[in-house]
Amino acid sequence: MFFWRTQDKKEIDFIVRKGKDILPLEVKIAQGAFKGAAMKYFLGKYSIKNGRCVCMDIAKRHSPPINFLYPWEI
Repeated sequence: MFFWRTQDKKEIDFIVRKGKDILPLEVKIAQGAFKGAAMKYFLGKYSIKNGRCVCMDIAKRHSPPINFLYPWEI
C-alpha cells in the first residue's frame, strides 16, 4: 500500500496492489468533498478500469468509473 502524487499536486490517498491488480482509494468525510479529477487522471494514465472513494456520507453508490463505499465495506 502506498500513495500517489504528481508534481502538480494531483494525489490519490491509497494505492492498494494485489498481484497485478491495482486499486486506487480516496478517503473523504463526505461524498460531496470528492471532486474526482485526480482519480480520473490516475485511471486514464495507468489504464485502470475503476477506483473507490471511501466516505461517511454517500448520496450515490456508483458513478462510473468510481464506486463509493462506507469505511466498514472495505
